[in-house]
Amino acid sequence: MKIKVLLIILLAAAPGIIESQSPGVTTFTEGLIIQNGVIYGRNNFVNDPQAVDIINERFKRPSAGLISGRTPSGEDAVWTRITAGEKGYFRSEKLRGGALYIEYNSPVEKVMLLKSSGHTMVFVNGEPREGDHYDFNFSMHAVLIKKGLNQFYFTNGRYTRIKASLEEVSSEIIIKKKDLTLPDLVIEEPGFKWAGVTLINAGKKNVQGLKIRCTVRDNTMTTELPHIEMFTSRRVNFMIPVPEGMEAGEEDVMIEILSEAGKIYDSYVFSIKSKPFALNHDRTFISNIDGSVQYYSVTPGTKPVKKDQALILSVHGAGVQARNQAWTYEPKDWGHIIAPTNRGPFGFAWEDWGRLDALEVLDQGKKLFETRNDLTFLTGHSMGGHGTWYLGATYPDMFAAIAPCAGYPDLLNYATRQAGKNENGEMVQMFIRAGNPSRTLKLARNYAHHGVFVYHGDADPTVSVEQARRMKKVLGDFHPDFTYYEYPGGTHWYGDISMDWPPIFDYFKLHSIPSSHEVRKIEFYTANPGVSAYSHWATIYQQIKPFKISSIEALIGKDSSEVILHTDNILTLGLRLTDMGIIFPLTITIDGQKLIIEQAGKGKYHYLKINNGQWVHASKPGIDEKGPERYGGFKDAFRNNMVFVYGTKGSREENRWNYLKARFDAETFSYRGNGSVEIITDRQFRDGNFQGRNIIIYGNADNNLAWDILLAESPVSISNNKLVIGDRTITGDDIACYFIRPVEGSEKNSVGIVAGTGIKGMRAAYPNQYFIAGSSFPDLTIFRMPVANEGYEAVECAGFFGYDWSVKTGDFKWK
Repeated sequence: MKIKVLLIILLAAAPGIIESQSPGVTTFTEGLIIQNGVIYGRNNFVNDPQAVDIINERFKRPSAGLISGRTPSGEDAVWTRITAGEKGYFRSEKLRGGALYIEYNSPVEKVMLLKSSGHTMVFVNGEPREGDHYDFNFSMHAVLIKKGLNQFYFTNGRYTRIKASLEEVSSEIIIKKKDLTLPDLVIEEPGFKWAGVTLINAGKKNVQGLKIRCTVRDNTMTTELPHIEMFTSRRVNFMIPVPEGMEAGEEDVMIEILSEAGKIYDSYVFSIKSKPFALNHDRTFISNIDGSVQYYSVTPGTKPVKKDQALILSVHGAGVQARNQAWTYEPKDWGHIIAPTNRGPFGFAWEDWGRLDALEVLDQGKKLFETRNDLTFLTGHSMGGHGTWYLGATYPDMFAAIAPCAGYPDLLNYATRQAGKNENGEMVQMFIRAGNPSRTLKLARNYAHHGVFVYHGDADPTVSVEQARRMKKVLGDFHPDFTYYEYPGGTHWYGDISMDWPPIFDYFKLHSIPSSHEVRKIEFYTANPGVSAYSHWATIYQQIKPFKISSIEALIGKDSSEVILHTDNILTLGLRLTDMGIIFPLTITIDGQKLIIEQAGKGKYHYLKINNGQWVHASKPGIDEKGPERYGGFKDAFRNNMVFVYGTKGSREENRWNYLKARFDAETFSYRGNGSVEIITDRQFRDGNFQGRNIIIYGNADNNLAWDILLAESPVSISNNKLVIGDRTITGDDIACYFIRPVEGSEKNSVGIVAGTGIKGMRAAYPNQYFIAGSSFPDLTIFRMPVANEGYEAVECAGFFGYDWSVKTGDFKWK
């Protein structure tokens, strides 16, 4: 009782007063807010002066009335008191472009669970932790509470509300019960299904040797788990047994978390649906992006024989689950509907990892239903309408027809985006260029590959019908086969026919993808061959100017003995001769220059390359060069079952920030992309085998042992107080850098680097806007500490390595 009284006295004097509402739970009810122009959003660099002070350990403990910076309108930004209201939320319009500060005084050091929602991120005693931007209400972090004062700084999220509480931990390993990725159990498919669950390590040491024991009826399966770092959470995969003889309904599932010695840390019982294959159901697979379990939903066709039918890929809107997307459709008698997740209800707006998820699920669907490849279609609603425009422009030869419903073509021309500083400067052009792969209007002529049905309600208050009318005008200038319909009085959602509109599917039935032999003419555009390189028998392999628009127009002559090519910004081009419907000898007229191919070679492709201004016959570029499997852009490093490697051979503070940054990035990818990232030390990497995986290095050459293993030949070198790029050197301890390099000897694997020239530089790199849909980063970005206040003015250099990954052939902009 004396301890309790003392705690209340301490709290009463603090700016964040709290009260306990149930045993072991402390809910924050009072705090301080400030509106100081905090910008995270869809920007490459954040603007958060308070965060800069926090990470540099100069944050002044706020109090009511304290002035700290300026509001967006230029007035003094003042800390003011706020009291939590309904459901424990702090609500205020000041949280739009603002932040919340609360405190907790503890009589002892202990580990607690921070449960919070509505914020983009939080600094806990100066350490960055991922938030719950979309207010899903399942953010939980194990945090080490210090004896005495503990400070929490929450940045604003999607809405103007934030809530937070602290809870005593019940076990060292805790199941996060609100965050499971589950399949339905299909009656006709006994054996096992993959599932995913997040575990929290609330202990003060890393754990290894954990297992999940999963029981359905009398069937039990045990899955060995990877190691989990202390004070972190990790989504892990486990097997669910599928008994024979099930009936449609529900099955109870029990999972138990076991230590290496067999101790049960935590357990959880939940229900899972069992269904026949013919009904809508959820399925799971292991993603190649990060090795995690992901789900997708299917609405099988009504024909008893599933083979050789059509496949319709349907991409959902913002905040919508894939299962709800698939279940909106009435089953079709001519095809199957498959709905990917975008790696989450909001995910990545079908770009970046959302795009990769769509491709993975499309491949899953083709294998599952054994569909006809030429009968593949694409549709989606709202954000999924954008996904339809985007994926249809990016992969034009994959689909017979597309149907964007209530969609917008370009994310950045639609979504709210707060402008950063100096957005019109030359440096920003490198970042704009890095975003060219997402600029659908620059790729719009790719829509000529397939049919397009544009569908929009004429009274849509969410996505204006002007978005559709704009695309109608764009298509009208060149497209010979598109249909446009405005639904009279249609709002954003006017029932299932907002997507499941019969004329769309009647239109789809009239279309198929022509075989490559039938294709006599190609017009194809791309900004990044690593994202989109192929159109039937033509491949844009390498560019002259990376991430600028490249294009090819190709025409096979009437007698099939000549191909006429017009190119723009193409360095290396591949022609798949075996699929072209040509005869030999073949004359290639490319940009007015004639080349002869006497006969087909042994390989599928014939390569042409510009050499000293002239096109010449060439061999396939080497695996040490850029190509469709790996072309760069910093964000591209985060795939191929990536592993985060943090440095441990520096000073205590350097090692700490290497780890904190790796943990923060892993948490962010887990939240935004339903992801699972392995975090290891540089020593574990040195002693392990990680072949075939992308590696993300946190730290520099002086404090990360993996640097010399992976980057010994890199033209960019970062060490304490110095950064060298080619023949240029810049100095200081406040320099940060993001860049991507190829893994030597691999055609597809990359190394991503998050580094600083000192502790100031590493702190400057704390934001991870590269996980935000709409942000764009070139191959390399070098910036200094003031970036969170000065934006692009703090960027020293940005640009792209050349086709051979060198600085010499690259394109960089220096301050």
